[in-house]
Amino acid sequence: MIGSFEKKAVLFAVSAACLFTNADVNPQDDYLTVDLSEQTVKFAVKENLSMESSAFFQIDSGSPLASLTVSGLPSGVKFDKSKLWISGAPAKAGVYYVVCKAKNKNGFTHSAIQIWNVGNASNGDYDNINLSEWFDTDVLDNLATGYEIEEICTNLKQVSGLPPGLKFISSKCDSSGMCTACGGFINGIPTKAGKYKLTFADYSSNKAVKTIIVQDSGCRWLNVVSTDVSRGTVSGSKVYAVGAKASLSAKPAKGYYFAGWYLDEECTEPLSGTTSGDWRKASDSVTVTHDIADSGIHAKFVSAGEDYIDIMFASLDGDVWYVDTSWTDFMYLAVYSETLPAVTVKGLPAGIKYDKKEMVFSSDPSKLKPGAGDVQISVKTATGATASRTLKIFVPNIESDVLDGLDYSEEAYETTIGVSDACSPGDIVYFEYPDGWKVTASGLPAGMKLTSQQGGCCGMSASGSIGGIATKPGVYTVTLTGKKGSQTTKATITIRVNPIPEYAVGMFNGQLVDDDGNVQGTVSMTATDQGKLTAKVVCGAKTYTYSAKNWECIEPGLVSAYFEKNSSKESSSLTIMVSENDWNSVSQAEGEFSLYISGGCCSPGENADYTIGAFQRNPLGKPTVEEAEEIINSLAGTYKCDIEGWDNGCDIIGVYCPECHVGGSSYKPPFKVVVDKKGVAKLSGIHPDYGAAVSASSQVMFDGESVYALFYPQVKVNVCGETDSGKMVCYKEQMAVPVKIYFW
Repeated sequence: MIGSFEKKAVLFAVSAACLFTNADVNPQDDYLTVDLSEQTVKFAVKENLSMESSAFFQIDSGSPLASLTVSGLPSGVKFDKSKLWISGAPAKAGVYYVVCKAKNKNGFTHSAIQIWNVGNASNGDYDNINLSEWFDTDVLDNLATGYEIEEICTNLKQVSGLPPGLKFISSKCDSSGMCTACGGFINGIPTKAGKYKLTFADYSSNKAVKTIIVQDSGCRWLNVVSTDVSRGTVSGSKVYAVGAKASLSAKPAKGYYFAGWYLDEECTEPLSGTTSGDWRKASDSVTVTHDIADSGIHAKFVSAGEDYIDIMFASLDGDVWYVDTSWTDFMYLAVYSETLPAVTVKGLPAGIKYDKKEMVFSSDPSKLKPGAGDVQISVKTATGATASRTLKIFVPNIESDVLDGLDYSEEAYETTIGVSDACSPGDIVYFEYPDGWKVTASGLPAGMKLTSQQGGCCGMSASGSIGGIATKPGVYTVTLTGKKGSQTTKATITIRVNPIPEYAVGMFNGQLVDDDGNVQGTVSMTATDQGKLTAKVVCGAKTYTYSAKNWECIEPGLVSAYFEKNSSKESSSLTIMVSENDWNSVSQAEGEFSLYISGGCCSPGENADYTIGAFQRNPLGKPTVEEAEEIINSLAGTYKCDIEGWDNGCDIIGVYCPECHVGGSSYKPPFKVVVDKKGVAKLSGIHPDYGAAVSASSQVMFDGESVYALFYPQVKVNVCGETDSGKMVCYKEQMAVPVKIYFW
């Protein structure tokens, strides 16, 4: 067994002690390896083993050896350090793990393990569960200290006896061994060389035993330098790292900042796997292991002007994350900068959390609330550079298999505040569910409610609906929760409540016109942005007032209201429709006014129907815009008005108030008009046609060309008629007389 290879090895080992007489060999030029000359060796019991140690181990060192030990030999066999000689006879059959460990003058250590099989004994390895079907067993046959192994996927029930640094994560499988994906795995970094007997067990109580060997990875030289020494220095540079780790620190020069540890001189490949976390760690201290940096490590320093920030969402195409509500969804944040960034996250919606260490957002489906939310991400680096970015998180509606008939799309359910939607009969939301369930709702818009009705006999389905008149605009996420015994189901829908259209808010004025086109009265209406309505009709000598809490109906570009009053002697109704025309159109609204007056016991009643003509929104009724305020402020004051002409065939007296008649003029024209800063005009004077005193009030109007006020004062006029005997009889009758005042 001693052949030429063994003699050469022995001569090398002896010459190594003679050639290197200088014990101060530079560590960076040193080396030490202990290699196996044969992987396994078989001997018979009581066989003479007198031979050089190099028959089993080959030692190669750049400096003289300080020590050499061989352990684990069979009983009856010894190692002679002075002769580097193994001699004796094995006394007992068995499997022996013989370890050769060397150390040189510079402190380099290395060892190797060789398996001796004496007497053809079994080493205890057997496999009655066929481990090779669970994972690649070769991975466990090639382990070394300091070298990480990837996850060895296995759905075994238990693995015991692993060397320090390796761990087994138990499987998530049922009693039959059925597992989802990889239920368990082995991973880690072995930290101690030696032999280890592992026991594997499956879910059928079968076991397998396997002996593995963890080799000593030896020592390496770490050459630690900075990219540019003028920018900073590194403590620990050119230090021989004994064992598996080396501790280093960097100190930047004035005006520079530490920007991380790198594995290449160009500082493009960052150091990973450090015990200190991020390679750009602001504390500039790091502990590295040989398997991570076995040749060199470089410190990088930058000035403030060289730093930058780039915020990216690694798993998104843009800035919107559409969360999958069916499972735990993830979204990764990536921040790029030269120096270590400090990341602040604010505004996380319910069911979303952020892992600061892993820089990942994750969702909890059980806590999600549908809707959209903005998450503010702020970043600041060690150099003071700052940046921010907004992540919009959109959580869609959550569906239920129990609640049938719901539409889960974002724009499915829509309503308008202050509108009953009588033009679309039925509640805004309708659904059905199996009888026996109880359904409740949360998150409903103010003014709306859930009503439910249990099914009838024979297993008929129950039904639920959401209706009412909303009072506040917004987007509402409504959660419907169904319960039946221990069963629970949830669904979410989005209800969008729109504000009242701008064209349907304000003050409206118009005239009552009979079938012949003659003006018979006036109508005015005020509509608030909450949908509340008040209306007044002056018809002949009577005034009718109406109010309603809401509009009746809304259609594209049109809203409508209906008012009604009834008594024992008369009834009246008012229908008004306001369209999306320009506010200065001739007729922005239209409608009808019906009046029925009952007669005596022997006479029929009278019915009158009027059309609302020239019905227009008054933009000056509630001056809120700059143009309206300017007009009203310029008109505020007292006006004395002359009659300048007639309008509309004498149905309306057209009166102009020139500027020269404003204020305290000594001339006494027939009318005086006072306008306040709210745009209300009050008329008083003597009607020139009837010779009667009149007084009335009106809102100042503007049709885009003229500014005017339309009054309908009540006057008493003589009504004369001939009796059956031919006698002329006159009496006084109250009537409304329209007066239109123009301002210039």
